[in-house]
Amino acid sequence: VREIASGLQHDIPIEGMSGKMIVFSNLKVKKLGGFPSNGMVLCSNIEQKHFELLRPTDESQIGERVFLEGNEKD
Repeated sequence: VREIASGLQHDIPIEGMSGKMIVFSNLKVKKLGGFPSNGMVLCSNIEQKHFELLRPTDESQIGERVFLEGNEKD
């Protein structure tokens, strides 16, 4: 479990920030929102109007690489 701060509080309600999601965890700790943030959440942004957290599939493994559809590499 990690505490991660984001600037998404106006776009995603707190209830939507729980559960499994894709995060970058190999970043330096940075103090944001009054506490040390231990990563960054990955989200999509459609026309800068709708933000959505990217969530792993049930088959995903911790540490697995993330690719954009159509840009997969071996």
